[in-house]
Amino acid sequence: MIVYLGFGSNLSSSQNSRTHSLKRAYELLSGSPSLNFLKTSSLFETPALLPQDSEPNWNIPFLNCVSQIEFNGSLEELLQLTQKTESELGRTPHKKWAPRIIDIDILHCEEKSFHSSQLSVPHPEVLKRNFVLSPYCEIAPHSQGPGPSQDPNQPQTLLNISRQQHPLPLWMNIVNLTPDSFSDGNTWTTTQHFEELCQQADSHHISYLDVGAESTRPGAITVSADEEWQRLSGFLEVYRQKFTPSHSTYPFHPKLSVDTRYGSTAARAIEYGCTMINDVSGLTDPYMLEVLQSCDVQYVLMHNLGVPVDKQKTLPLNCDPVLELKNWFENKLEFLEKNNIPRHRVIIDPGIGFGKTAAQNLNLLRRTEELHSLQQPLLIGHSRKSFMNTFSKQPFSDRNPESLAFSLKLIEKGVEYLRVHNAHQHKAAHLAAQHFTQES
Repeated sequence: MIVYLGFGSNLSSSQNSRTHSLKRAYELLSGSPSLNFLKTSSLFETPALLPQDSEPNWNIPFLNCVSQIEFNGSLEELLQLTQKTESELGRTPHKKWAPRIIDIDILHCEEKSFHSSQLSVPHPEVLKRNFVLSPYCEIAPHSQGPGPSQDPNQPQTLLNISRQQHPLPLWMNIVNLTPDSFSDGNTWTTTQHFEELCQQADSHHISYLDVGAESTRPGAITVSADEEWQRLSGFLEVYRQKFTPSHSTYPFHPKLSVDTRYGSTAARAIEYGCTMINDVSGLTDPYMLEVLQSCDVQYVLMHNLGVPVDKQKTLPLNCDPVLELKNWFENKLEFLEKNNIPRHRVIIDPGIGFGKTAAQNLNLLRRTEELHSLQQPLLIGHSRKSFMNTFSKQPFSDRNPESLAFSLKLIEKGVEYLRVHNAHQHKAAHLAAQHFTQES
């Protein structure tokens, strides 16, 4: 049977970190012949959920994730296994809401429900907690959520349920391996610099590293697939060697996204551990479709009017940009479905800065939630971009404060993926904001 498990940890010891506890739980459960891990989400960091009379030292942020597993046994046997795992990791009886080394919950079983004095499946709180829904939604966005429909006017999917609970974002750190990118060209000049970034992203629990080797700024010189791969291959080898199953935080390390419009680059990158293809061209290379049909990686479908960007080519000034993008995405999604690329693998990106005026970009950002009607996870790449010229005179490389302000607003609009420079700073600001708004 297919079951979803929720994991959490907020109590570190002198020997072990929160991440280590989660990894050990994963390893111990993996050792059971009855259990097979299918998918595991990114790590989401959130404030502890506390009652008003909680002790001051309980206010320690949690790391949370969700795994989809296949289990050959009963739910009662799975409960015994998870409780045994918690005990082996040092969990002892504690007051309700107190910090804990490990917490493993059975969230949902696709085949059945179960209720006893010790266990209720689905978990009664699964639809009420964004720290459960957001990681659950990352690995199964179009699955039907447990429980009755929350809104009769919308499909009962985890994506829609999560958006009603203010989803937590997945952070993507931009890595441009190019000499001519608009704000950070020549930044990642050596594999050592990239290895340091990998370590930083890992320690800050950043969900994705989005690595690209061709600039798409206005006036950029296009590169061939072979030249792009020459720039990428050494860096992807660093990633592959650093984040192997023996690595200290496996499987909770940053996932690899590759920013490319070439199907051949995508195919090679998948061999190096890439789990997401970020296609800024929106399927202009026919071979990209063949690659997607041969694997199960995620695919970012971005709206554009040409790559590299041509400032003279934009959406009509008198059009509704949201309506234009909806029509474009619906046609592309239908095309992908007809070619056996299921929607649960597709993330849509409105392409801020690609074929839009500054006013149109701002309009799209302000109305982002209208794109939710497409029923797809949404990615926004707004960081440091030229639409900010209307209110910022800072050089592109110095626009982190402006970018951060937009990130916080986009989170309020239910955007699932945020692609930014300096992702650890954005994540830290969001964690602080969560503490400000957290209710007991």
